Amino acid sequence: MCFYINKLAALNTTSYNSARIGDIVVSLVVAGICFESSNQEEPEVYRDGEPTIFATDRAIAQLKKVAERENNSSLALRVAVEPGGCHGYQYKMEITEEIEEDDFQFEVHPGVSILVDSISLALVRGSTIDYVTELIGSQFAIKNNPQAKGAGCGCGVSWEPAI
Repeated sequence: MCFYINKLAALNTTSYNSARIGDIVVSLVVAGICFESSNQEEPEVYRDGEPTIFATDRAIAQLKKVAERENNSSLALRVAVEPGGCHGYQYKMEITEEIEEDDFQFEVHPGVSILVDSISLALVRGSTIDYVTELIGSQFAIKNNPQAKGAGCGCGVSWEPAI
């Protein structure tokens, strides 16, 4: 099953999956789903009704707070998955205003966006971004990742894909 995404196509499904890199058409097969799309000048923007990345009220409030403090409404949270840790993968999150060529932009609240690159999207789709406060500090965190197997390592940094 493939879902084709482009600027002119309207999505009539409750979920979607796509990927793009440079000016070539890219296809990925992850867990039996085909991802395909073509290059575009602007990143895809997904809004309500297309639940691939979720954000808690705390995460949205923190992203708004950072944008206001920096006086920059184009700031977004970039979420990426990198190899590493004792279970194989770890999350990397940063605040940025740079949109990369293969990014997908998720508008989780008006004016609040999360950016995910096409490869990482397959590993975090369906996840919830939260902002957590602990004794050692506060940070954005991924919660309830349906693509992860088990709870990950004891320190909570790395995880194993369920694929």
